[in-house]
Amino acid sequence: MTYSKKQNIKEDQHFVPRFYLKNFGNIIGVGRKEKVLVSFYQFCGSLVKENIPTKSICYKKYFYGKDGLLEDDFEKRERVWSSAIQSILISKSYKLTNQQEVSIKEFVAYQHFRTYAIVKHANSSMQEIVSIIENTHSIEKNTISKELSTPRMEPLDLMKVCDETALSLRDLKISIIECSTVCKFITSDVPVIVLNPFCPSLQSMVGVGTFIVIPISPTKLVALYDSKIYSKCRDYMIIDDAEMVKNLNRYQIVSAEERIIAKCRTSLDIAIADAEAFDVRNSFMNQNKASSFPQEVGRLLQIHSRAVPYAFPILFCAIFRELRKIPKNCRDVIFRTYSDEIWMQQLFKAYRMPSLLKNHNTFSPAEIDKFKDGSMKMLRFMMEYWEIPIKDRTITPELISKINNLGVEYYPVDAE
Repeated sequence: MTYSKKQNIKEDQHFVPRFYLKNFGNIIGVGRKEKVLVSFYQFCGSLVKENIPTKSICYKKYFYGKDGLLEDDFEKRERVWSSAIQSILISKSYKLTNQQEVSIKEFVAYQHFRTYAIVKHANSSMQEIVSIIENTHSIEKNTISKELSTPRMEPLDLMKVCDETALSLRDLKISIIECSTVCKFITSDVPVIVLNPFCPSLQSMVGVGTFIVIPISPTKLVALYDSKIYSKCRDYMIIDDAEMVKNLNRYQIVSAEERIIAKCRTSLDIAIADAEAFDVRNSFMNQNKASSFPQEVGRLLQIHSRAVPYAFPILFCAIFRELRKIPKNCRDVIFRTYSDEIWMQQLFKAYRMPSLLKNHNTFSPAEIDKFKDGSMKMLRFMMEYWEIPIKDRTITPELISKINNLGVEYYPVDAE
């Protein structure tokens, strides 16, 4: 990416763009006198504010740097994203061109990573890793470098993955969802919600079963979904179920870092009164951001993504009946794109893992049999999902031997 020198650098740099927030605002005036006013609920202090200009929210001072280069790049991209979103807002059917679909997916990828919440989570995760290291008796505190003990993840570091992520979304289909209920969509300072009803432990944009939603106005929402998993989604859907709109809004409550945003006070009042959503939010906000697992030599350190749990059902992302027969603990971290490594992991889980589980008293024979059956069902499904040629699906003695020679280490369920 090549940047040019930018003059008149903006101090207030928005991590949720104003063109997006405008769709949830009331517009007053025209031209240079135009103001876009929204209402919001701020979690800190339980504050409700009405008629607040969009320029006053969802920004940080020099969030993308003081040279203005990244901010300039976003402004150029936002003009393209805004045009694609406007085409959705003015249409009563699915009329996106191929290029507009690419723009929508790029917007979703960038918007997911560019927020203050993601940067904050990355920094907090690294700090927890440092804390784990400091509290591990086998490691001297004075061996931790100053750089590691004061970690800082800058927005530009996270931006590096955006283009790659946008490419990974190319295989997902887009659904435009319009609500015809009195209850309208709200948004937040973390508007992109990445879910996975098929594999709740994997909220990744590249995983099998990915389901991403972002409201783009009080009456319309865009969903990106794995069409090989969800058959009830259509290009354009109108929902008249207020409970469904409420569930979609609940994810904004859970995901928000500082505030939820709406066009009118009524929508905020409905959200604020949702005790169940606030309970899930509290658990989500207080979860550990990193963990460690003991190994024979040292420890395995793991950073957790800022993954919103699939806690509220969405009917149009219901899973195929046959897939519901696969136990959830067999629907593990699998990527939509085939690789030899992931293929071997699935073979390992189906053909070798059951015998390894027998060595641990934690699992009963019935549990092991259920796990084996579920893993075989998952393996057969992934063969179809990845469209592996029939001739390559034979499990040969040589392949079994290779699986049996793979190294493995057991991590206890109650790992620290």
